[in-house]
Amino acid sequence: MRQGLLLWACFDARAGAGEILLGGLPTHWVRFEESQRVTTNPLTWVMFPPAAWMWYEFIALLTLGVPAQTSGDPLPIWGVIVLFGIVGVAMPGLILTMRMRTRVEQTLDITYRPFSHLQIAPDRVLAVAAIKFRPIRDCLGWGIRGFRGGRALTVWGNKGVLVRYIDKKGRERTVLIGSNRGEELAGAIKALAIEA
Repeated sequence: MRQGLLLWACFDARAGAGEILLGGLPTHWVRFEESQRVTTNPLTWVMFPPAAWMWYEFIALLTLGVPAQTSGDPLPIWGVIVLFGIVGVAMPGLILTMRMRTRVEQTLDITYRPFSHLQIAPDRVLAVAAIKFRPIRDCLGWGIRGFRGGRALTVWGNKGVLVRYIDKKGRERTVLIGSNRGEELAGAIKALAIEA
């Protein structure tokens, strides 16, 4: 085998057989990938005590036939069931499944599951900078936020990457991507934009 020739075995799922690519990297390889769970933010933990209380109320309703007496006026049965569905099941379920995934492959993809997905083509990137920011002052907290001149997608922390780009309608936009590995993410986006 000649020196410098790389063999990459890629699986083609449609054909069900392996495909060998000669002479370098596959045409699409992942330069950067990071997944952040929303539960890493301690502020989301305040949801779990009310959820535990709703589970207590619901179990009392099932076993005793009436809601637990936690205050002067008990909730009606339908009220316990509705609150249990929202506070005891839906909210904790949503918090436990939410995550932000940032991936640099052929494009920059930022997915804040299940609410937001942003895809930026490399030829539309104008500027990239790894920054430290003040979440409360600059973005009014964490999550999916609007801020002066753009949008922020953050989970927790004060590090990220600021990307200036042209959207599909031709307008200049800015997005702040929260990342624990900001320098690495900025480098991957820059490399992708240079190659475009």
